[in-house]
Amino acid sequence: KKIMNNWKQLLKAGLKDMGENALRGYDYNI
Repeated sequence: KKIMNNWKQLLKAGLKDMGENALRGYDYNI
């Protein structure tokens, strides 16, 4: 269970970073 929870946390963190990077990319494109 711990491994799955850690994996989910890492996945959420990765998606968050991707989202923030995408928002920065949009800011630069505007």
